[in-house]
Amino acid sequence: MLTRLTRFISLYGAKLSAGFFGLLVFVASVVADLVAQKVFGLYAADIREVLVPAFVAGVAAVCVVYPFCLAALQVREHEAELRQIRGELRDSEARFRDFADAASDWYWEMDKDLRFSFLSPRVEDVTGVPVEFHLGKTREEMAGEDASLPKWQKHLDDLKNHRPFKDFRYARRGPDGRVQHMATSGKPIFGAAGNFVGYRGVATDLTRQVEAEIRARRALDLMSAAVDGLSELFVLWDKDDRLVVCNQRYRDLNKAVAGATEPGVTFEDHIRAVTAKGLYPNAVGREEEWLADRLARHNEPRGPFELARQDGQWLLVNEQRLPDGSRVTVSTDITPLKNAERSLRESEQRLRDFASIAADWFWEQDKDLRFTFVSVENEGISGVQAHDHYGKTRRETNPVGISDEELAAHEALIEAHEPFTDFRFDRARPDGTLVHLSISGIPVFDETGAFRGYRGVGRDITQMIEAEREITEQRERAESLMHAKSDFLARIGHDLSTPLNAILGFAQVMEMELLGGAPGSKYLDYARNIRTSGEILSALISDILDLSRIEAGKLDLEDEIFGIAPLMDDIGMLFRGQAEAVEVTLLVETAEEISDMRGDRKAVLQALMNLVSNAVKFTDAGGRIAVSANLDGNALCLAVADTGAGFDMAELDIVLEPFGRAQQAPGRRRAGTGLGLAIAKALAELHDGTLEIDSAPGVGTTATLVFPAKRAISGDAGRAAE
Repeated sequence: MLTRLTRFISLYGAKLSAGFFGLLVFVASVVADLVAQKVFGLYAADIREVLVPAFVAGVAAVCVVYPFCLAALQVREHEAELRQIRGELRDSEARFRDFADAASDWYWEMDKDLRFSFLSPRVEDVTGVPVEFHLGKTREEMAGEDASLPKWQKHLDDLKNHRPFKDFRYARRGPDGRVQHMATSGKPIFGAAGNFVGYRGVATDLTRQVEAEIRARRALDLMSAAVDGLSELFVLWDKDDRLVVCNQRYRDLNKAVAGATEPGVTFEDHIRAVTAKGLYPNAVGREEEWLADRLARHNEPRGPFELARQDGQWLLVNEQRLPDGSRVTVSTDITPLKNAERSLRESEQRLRDFASIAADWFWEQDKDLRFTFVSVENEGISGVQAHDHYGKTRRETNPVGISDEELAAHEALIEAHEPFTDFRFDRARPDGTLVHLSISGIPVFDETGAFRGYRGVGRDITQMIEAEREITEQRERAESLMHAKSDFLARIGHDLSTPLNAILGFAQVMEMELLGGAPGSKYLDYARNIRTSGEILSALISDILDLSRIEAGKLDLEDEIFGIAPLMDDIGMLFRGQAEAVEVTLLVETAEEISDMRGDRKAVLQALMNLVSNAVKFTDAGGRIAVSANLDGNALCLAVADTGAGFDMAELDIVLEPFGRAQQAPGRRRAGTGLGLAIAKALAELHDGTLEIDSAPGVGTTATLVFPAKRAISGDAGRAAE
């Protein structure tokens, strides 16, 4: 207020002083006159003449001096005001610098040609580049990176068109080679006439911030990759129970409800969506009850729990509440473990089933070979209670039916910690009956290899022992009967052979008319029939005698080396006439690599003759029989293949039995005893060989005598043996 009043006086003081001076002289003369009259009375006229001029002169002096005093006062006031303004200006500039320094690292100016005309000194501290280096250069010349980038083109366009810009970010490489990240903002400046003067702006070094952001981004990417790479399923819920992030494994498991795995979905909405899709098997049919329990577990975690999911998957779910109220859910796929547990349970059940079949009771002994466990089943078998075994050794349980030597041998075996099987002994039940028992056991060792005892099983073999005894008795009776049969057949064979030979001799004499002609041709036919039937009967008796000797084990084989080729020649000589008589082609072949055989030549020849005889009998006219000797690997094979009637392989067991014969088509029945194949098979087995047969109805039969390699002798070895 004082300042304004002073300014008013300084402007209008001269004019006011002139008018005020005249008015003041007039007032002063009046006042002086009145004072003179009042004070001095009669002397008022004299005093007035002296007082009025003096008083007026004083007032006039005051009026003349006052403007000068007032002007001096005004100058002093102006100086004080100027000092105040300058101080305020300095404070304002200091505040501006503080604000600029706080908001940026340096400030700058451009002229109307968009060239830097000023930069604050701090630019060198920040960038390492002197201020002078920047002056006179354009923004594009100081770009430090590709100015053709879209962000640079937009920035240069803003400068060209004098538009303000804010937080333009760019990168430049400093003198030390380090990349620096900058941000700058600017405002165009215009003159009083609106002409463009230039730009003023600020700039900030964002290197630390950007590098921190890069590190944070990399850390976030690394964390995301790590979370996605987890073998576990990971989900993070915020304090409002909304999904923040989950990994790929969790999304894959819930791909049927992909929308429920997006950020922002609440936990309840998520599990309701999963439940609605039937992805929680244990929730089907009781969804609300299951959901209530699951929400309670989520809100108040009580430790890990197992959770069944779709397609037989199992998860071990572990939920934790974090200090800020958020929750993290980590689930481990334990499907292989659950499958292993199921397999283990099934395996244990199978073992229990097998054990219950293979064993009647179980037992255990400690490292001192004393019983620590006997299953209750033993009591029903032996009549001895389980606790009566505890603390005792096997000997102390009083086994019977076993010698001291046998028991001592068993004890030596278990003291050596060896496994054992089928150790047999007897035990007398309380009622006096005897039971036959068998035990098996294996030693048990801990992880350090220290012996811990035995585990084993036991069986009641009473019925088996009794059955074995019965089988032994039956076998002995059968063997006795077999010997009796063989003896009977041998005696009856010899008894039949003598008159049969006489019959054959007389029939041959009659057929050959050695004693004169018979009266009538029919007698010759009768004689021929008698001879033929007698020969068949003689062959049958011979076969029966051979088979009985084989079954009785009375056929002694000669161990000799004989040639295969001569054997095959004998077969051709014996059967070629018979084959030609029925119009069947007989071929006999011997492989070059075959030389000799070790065995009984007569027995091998008989076996091969039986096979060829069968082939001749069952091959129709025009058929073919091939007898061959060859090597199959190291085995010696003597084969007879025909194109005869053949038979169904389902009848093979019947064909190989004594007197067994296959079914034949009507009108194709052939004579035969049914002993030829049985004898050939038995003779092959006596040589450690086999008889192999392959046949098909209407195709033919191949019968092969197969002898092991030890029976085949090479030519050099055969000659050396001779």
